Amino acid sequence: MSIRNRRAGHNYERQLAEEYRELGYIDCTTSRYSSRKKDDFGIDLDCTIPFCVQAKYYKNQPNFSQVLDDMRVLSDEIKLVHFKRNKGKGQKKDELVILKKEDWYTIVQWLKEAKIV
Repeated sequence: MSIRNRRAGHNYERQLAEEYRELGYIDCTTSRYSSRKKDDFGIDLDCTIPFCVQAKYYKNQPNFSQVLDDMRVLSDEIKLVHFKRNKGKGQKKDELVILKKEDWYTIVQWLKEAKIV
């Protein structure tokens, strides 16, 4: 991995941490900053309970199933992969959030219990 690609990945982690803080996770930081253990477990953001967040910023799409399987959660948190694809200069970058189907259904159930849906 080149220095430039690594820097882009770290910048994406910081961007996501800022976005999560704006969403109300006021203590959210990158795990590189706050928790070496979480960083080693493949978790890129800290203080995002009930979610474990991995950030991927690539030109090509990774194997999302493998990324999710490789993440080691510390409790019963839901694993999410934020993926941003670098499509080249002047082209819009795609951003996706990937999670397993059963985790999506858990979120839907929470929304139903909160009478949001």
